[in-house]
Amino acid sequence: MSATTPAQPAKIVGRYTTFQPEAFRLMQDHGADAPPQTACASCPASVWFHQDYWRCFCTVMKGMTWQSDESPIQVCSARESAVVKLELESRKGGSQ
Repeated sequence: MSATTPAQPAKIVGRYTTFQPEAFRLMQDHGADAPPQTACASCPASVWFHQDYWRCFCTVMKGMTWQSDESPIQVCSARESAVVKLELESRKGGSQ
């Protein structure tokens, strides 16, 4: 999880989370475009990579789910489950 907190995109529906893929921070440090405005951008189950554009692999659906030339995904039940799981894991870690 990165120290920076992305703004929740206005079109994205679902739980708020401060999760940001580390790939976004690394690429911003190298002057890349801003992270995409899609539900996958704040999903703990996503794997991101950047070549000439952003692409996302979903570890739940086991496939490529989004790339820069597509319309943004606005809501995803896998994201909601992954955010809840992350919240529960962070609570367990903080109580020990």
